[in-house]
Amino acid sequence: MKKIYLSSILASFLVLFLYSSLLHAQAFRKGSLLISLSEGSTWANVSTTDMSDAKHPLLMHQENIHGARDPIIIEYGITSRWSLGLSSGTDFYEINPYDYYGFKRTDDKKIKATTGEFNLDGNYHFLVTKKLDLSAFVSLGFYSVSLKEQEFSDSKPYVYKSNGGIY
Repeated sequence: MKKIYLSSILASFLVLFLYSSLLHAQAFRKGSLLISLSEGSTWANVSTTDMSDAKHPLLMHQENIHGARDPIIIEYGITSRWSLGLSSGTDFYEINPYDYYGFKRTDDKKIKATTGEFNLDGNYHFLVTKKLDLSAFVSLGFYSVSLKEQEFSDSKPYVYKSNGGIY
């Protein structure tokens, strides 16, 4: 199964490369408007901490988890090297609520945790050719995490939401 998945990814990249070569695609330039819709995978280091004793916080659980990512990026070239953009995305993870939050479940069912962000980006394109565009960026924005879990079928659902910033 892994070989089929890897082969299909490689074949897709080859087709896209050949297609862009035939169209004489250009990379970033002043006045260009780039819109990127994509989907892929993401990894996150997730942990929960018991802060009931502020002087001695207790790590409850920590692990690296794999998820799916679904971003959109809009970028406008203000010079031949600099651009401004907006980016927004959602990440989806499946976690075991017992590991992180101590839910007393009898099954090993995982729940969906989602993250979302909305950012203002500043980009510098330090290497731009007709077929290659390497850039670095700085982002400022908002970030949120949410999950909803029901410990037992007849209990009230637990809803967790948190917000923060990205810089």
